[in-house]
This record gives sequence, structure tokens and C-alpha cells, in this order.
Amino acid sequence: MKKYLFFFFLFPALNGWAQHDSIRTDVKLNVLAPMLGLADISLEHRLCKNFSLTGEFGYQVYGFPKGDTQWVKPSGYRAIVELRRYNLFGGGEKYYSLTGWYCGVDLFYKYNRYNETLTYLNENDTLTHHDSFSMEKNVFGGNLILGYQSVFAKHFCFDIHGGPGMMYRSIIDHNIEFGMVHGDYFSGGKDLAPFFAEQDYRASSGTTFSLRFSLGIGYIIN
Repeated sequence: MKKYLFFFFLFPALNGWAQHDSIRTDVKLNVLAPMLGLADISLEHRLCKNFSLTGEFGYQVYGFPKGDTQWVKPSGYRAIVELRRYNLFGGGEKYYSLTGWYCGVDLFYKYNRYNETLTYLNENDTLTHHDSFSMEKNVFGGNLILGYQSVFAKHFCFDIHGGPGMMYRSIIDHNIEFGMVHGDYFSGGKDLAPFFAEQDYRASSGTTFSLRFSLGIGYIIN
């Protein structure tokens, strides 16, 4: 988190990046998305004066294999719509450009499926059991956004933003063999809910806190 805050406030402090270079439309790549296995692209366009609308789409291009049995091919995607308001602190009323500090709100939807593993015990023996199964997750929600966008090298832009929000997620497991009715239990105890919640299993379905952080590099179309 300290690293994120450092980058968040470092770049706006570099006043050599011309805030008043004009941006009406730009296309950006999220450079953090590959860490999640995603290829992510967004298009931003000025609606009027200090307001813009952004559409973003990410597609999972690779997964992180878990376990010996691969029930599904890992896949997923996400879609985000974001409304921004620039010129937060005044001083640019006669120059409307998608640069400087901005605030906004977004709505998002995410879907992905992947393979998981679980190690558990059974009260009728002393063996350690291993289970491989698949997970399917649907998530939708919204965030409040605070960010900063600037121009560099005339035709390129840098965008950093983040913020908290809320989301609802529905998580379903498939082909799981674990069953408490058969005397199975997790090594941490028979109450599996804390473990499921930690691993994003079915027990963690419901409404929860959301946090977004994005770092984009883009090309200015006009």
C-alpha cells in the first residue's frame, strides 16, 4: 500500500509534465493488469467541459495452474464504465482538457473460472486427502475514484487512479469431493467457513469491500 501511495503522489508532483496539453480522446493500456493474467485496454472521451466517459475491457490471457487435475481452462474477463470530473481545484475553467486531478465513479462486472486445490483430513482415518476442483466467480459493484492524468512526449498520457467501493460476488465450486457429512474436516478445524472466506470459495459469496488501483499508459488520439 505504501508503494501505491508513493506513486500516486509522485507523478502529480512533477509539474514539468504539461497539465494543459489538450486531451479530448485517448486509449490506454493498464500496465498492472498482466500481473493478474489480463490484457486490459480502455478508451476515454470528453463528454462536455470537464466530464469524460471511459469504457474499459480486460480479458484473461493466461492463468496460474493449481493441482494435478485441471477441470477447466482458466478464463475470464471484466468490463468497467467510469464517469470522471476533471479540473477539481479550479484554475482551468477556460481550458477544458482531460488532464490534472479528477474524481469519478465506476461500475464494473467481472467473471472468471479457475482450478483450485484443498487438503483436508477425515475423522475415520489418519490420511491426508487432496481434492482438486474448479471455481466460478461472478462479481459486480462500483467504486469512488480519485486520480491524476498528465501528458508526456506530446502524444502520450499517464494515468494513475484508485479508490474504495462495494461489490457483490457469487462464487460456486464444481466437482468438489470434500464433505463434512462424511466426516471430512479442514486441518484448522471443522468450521470451514473461515478457510473458504480466505480462499474466495462459496462461503465468501455476498457483499464485501472493493478496492481499485490502476496505472495506465496511453496514446492521445485528439
